[in-house]
Amino acid sequence: MSIVALASFDGDTQLHECTGTCIESSCPDATCFLTSINLIPYTWWLGKITESLTIKVRLPDDQIVTGWIENPEIYVDFFIVKIKNDDVIDPLHLRHLSLDRATQFEPYRKVAAVWRHYDSGELKATSGVDLASVCALTDEEMLSTCRIHEVGIGGPLVDFDGNFVGMNCSGTKQRKTPYVQRPSIREFMWFRGMVSVKEEVDEAVTARFKSRYGDSAFLRAGGGQYINLLDDTFKKDILRKPLGGFGLEMDRSAYSLASESSKLLASKMNRSVVSLASFNGFAKKFSCSGVFIKGEACSATILTSASLFRVPGSSHMIDDNLRIEVCLPNQYRVVGILNCYNLQYNVALVDIMGFWRPRTIKIHGHPVTSSMDVIAVGSLFACRKLMAVEGKVLIGKQSKLDCKELCVSTCKITKAGIGGPLIDNDGNFVGMNFYDEEETPFLPRDVIHHLLLNFNKKRYVLKKKEAL
Repeated sequence: MSIVALASFDGDTQLHECTGTCIESSCPDATCFLTSINLIPYTWWLGKITESLTIKVRLPDDQIVTGWIENPEIYVDFFIVKIKNDDVIDPLHLRHLSLDRATQFEPYRKVAAVWRHYDSGELKATSGVDLASVCALTDEEMLSTCRIHEVGIGGPLVDFDGNFVGMNCSGTKQRKTPYVQRPSIREFMWFRGMVSVKEEVDEAVTARFKSRYGDSAFLRAGGGQYINLLDDTFKKDILRKPLGGFGLEMDRSAYSLASESSKLLASKMNRSVVSLASFNGFAKKFSCSGVFIKGEACSATILTSASLFRVPGSSHMIDDNLRIEVCLPNQYRVVGILNCYNLQYNVALVDIMGFWRPRTIKIHGHPVTSSMDVIAVGSLFACRKLMAVEGKVLIGKQSKLDCKELCVSTCKITKAGIGGPLIDNDGNFVGMNFYDEEETPFLPRDVIHHLLLNFNKKRYVLKKKEAL
């Protein structure tokens, strides 16, 4: 297989760099490369990708050609970048990976992660062990012990016989690297008509991929109209009439901002607020909102509700078998990892891996002591629709929920807004919203600030024990 380096540019400014693998496809006039969704900044909308983004591909012979991504909105775990065959000086030197070449699963097999640097063209590799389980679903991300450079995201994971195992989907400072499995990539490309699959694909696979990637009820709303990605100017989006196919879950909130200043404040939260959903297999169990509170070079942390993980009917148990998906501001979906949680206060932290550089909010320890005008912000998972509604904090009123620290606002949200932020008229974080039919309880910022300090202390103690 041929391994290439890819870089995205805005004009002459390089944005992101990833590795890619040349793969077989059904495109007669183009060569396709499998790479990571990290190639494009998550803050770029579809229109901006189409109009302003340039993708350069450095081939193994050091030729650099321009590539493109068709329909970037259909992808979840990876991108397929295409280049014109006519632009390649020596197309015969490119070796195309066949995703039909299945390999027998061997537990704890030795594997290698391979990547290429864009500037130098230098090829690098690191070895490790595949930690995949024979019982895992094909669409689940697996782990290897290979530790890769950040430019290795999107590069192949291969066994020691040279067989393709999967695509490395994030680089971390941890000792394990997640990867997307070969069957998941193969089935996605087959479903999208990008490749002719020689192996038989059963009806269960077809149904599964329709539900996740392409079912008409998922991609279209109401009378067959495609759901639009968020515009650069959120002012228009927040007043846009909700699509009928999603029913009452979005009513009221899209119309509730009366003042231009409130609309502007809500629009600024667009890069901070995400929607999350938990899945058992392919069945969605719960969806809610969250807000970025931390962004590092290789990961980001989201504050959200622990209801995302809670076992139904139990106040003291979480379901460890759930898969968490996070819908980012540009509608890309990534896998979330439970970092820590507190069921007493119904708070959880979810990490996403990769180089997202989100806009984070600051959580101060100042208590909420006076009545103030506030805006509750949330996000709808089905179509990444940002929701916002105005209200007031009711000082002295106690929530009906079983937590004495909860405060109450007059903001009327839907269940999709659970876990979303409550902000004041200056854009400061006031608390995290929960749901009740008659009122909107929220956990105030000083309580959350205290919880975060406790989370950090526990992690620090754990690291010291591991070091010993």
